[in-house]
Amino acid sequence: MKNNISLDSQFHRHSWRGQLRIIAAVTLGAVAVYFGLTRYVLLVGQVVGTSMTPTLEPGERYAINRLAYRRQAPARGDIVAVRLPSESDLIVKRIVALPGEQVAMRGGLVLVNGTVLQEPYLKPGTQTAAKRMGSAVRKMADDCYFLLGDNREASADSRIDGAVPRVWIVGRVVTGR
Repeated sequence: MKNNISLDSQFHRHSWRGQLRIIAAVTLGAVAVYFGLTRYVLLVGQVVGTSMTPTLEPGERYAINRLAYRRQAPARGDIVAVRLPSESDLIVKRIVALPGEQVAMRGGLVLVNGTVLQEPYLKPGTQTAAKRMGSAVRKMADDCYFLLGDNREASADSRIDGAVPRVWIVGRVVTGR
């Protein structure tokens, strides 16, 4: 009997160490998965400012799908997160013109390749001022996108900073709406 008791206590001591190893391995694995997901797959952000209202409201949380454009190119109407070299934080804007297209502002409207862009996501009656673009027609380079905020009065976007190269686009923004 004495042997059984000592074996039993020895078993529990080893079992506790084994459990600690399992907990440590699971914790390290979870941390590795978290960092892998946030680095390569999905980021979570929170809206600061009003440049994308009414689509995204200040304080609203959103996700950035970093894999969205691995097999397909960004599309007109997509909301994207962009890392500008001059900014420490990501910015969020909507794609309105694609590589090779021409964009202009006329009479408060956005024209892409000479056709008025239909923008059902804007508040009715929204006017798009040309800002620094003036009356110029801008042709997008082969790897550049023209981005605008949905709140045209309060958005610093491609009308001021110019087109955005594809490599600056981090991913597509996904909202809970």
